[in-house]
Amino acid sequence: IESNPEEAKYYLQLILQRAPASPSIYKTLGFLELKQNQTKHALTYFLNAYHLDSNPDLALQIGFIFLKIFRKLTFKEK
Repeated sequence: IESNPEEAKYYLQLILQRAPASPSIYKTLGFLELKQNQTKHALTYFLNAYHLDSNPDLALQIGFIFLKIFRKLTFKEK
């Protein structure tokens, strides 16, 4: 995943097509998107994971992403 995130994303998306109810795949894709500074894409993946598995760690991650987006919007307005 670290050496070639695009290839990792490609294979994870293939797996997701075969196992669409896998919160761990959505979560991994979310972290990949965060590493590539794709915050909104990451949020979508984490929300999908949370929809399938409402665990507190995912809720915390989603809150972190919302805060990051809010801060980005706040600083743009100033």
